[in-house]
Amino acid sequence: KFATEPKTGLVFHAFAPIGTSDGTPLGAVGWGRGQGWFAVGLIELAEYELKHQHPDSEAITIAKDFAQSITKTQRQSGAWSLLINSDYADESSSTAMLGYFLAKGRRLGIFGREVDGCVERAKEFLKTVTRKNGSVDNAQVDASGLNNCAPDLGYSCVAQGFTLAFLANATESK
Repeated sequence: KFATEPKTGLVFHAFAPIGTSDGTPLGAVGWGRGQGWFAVGLIELAEYELKHQHPDSEAITIAKDFAQSITKTQRQSGAWSLLINSDYADESSSTAMLGYFLAKGRRLGIFGREVDGCVERAKEFLKTVTRKNGSVDNAQVDASGLNNCAPDLGYSCVAQGFTLAFLANATESK
């Protein structure tokens, strides 16, 4: 009810603590990796619902809506940024996580071919930030609090793991 901004469909960084009635948003809307964590949990729940014969579940409806919102924010480079809809740098962990969401949703039949272009552009971006030794660079590596992300981007095991999961699902969905 309070997690997403109505105008963009993007997830807030946080919202008011349990026990409050208004769900006041806290922090930025559209933190890249936050969108990724939301998307990963959502697609896993949607897969569970499909396996248990609930194709009209709320999770699947929310996944379809979120996919429409997130595809509109992908950059020309194929990446999503550290803070979506901002001038922040392209960021690999959010790109890998959101790519995973779209590719897995496509593989599961939740999304149609409309996500294929986003999946392909995300793969191309991730190629540009993959080192010769296979490690994925250009990821958010540190945050010291709500909306306080370090400007430095580097190697992150989150980006590494989700890039591999994304590619496995993108390959299977073809």
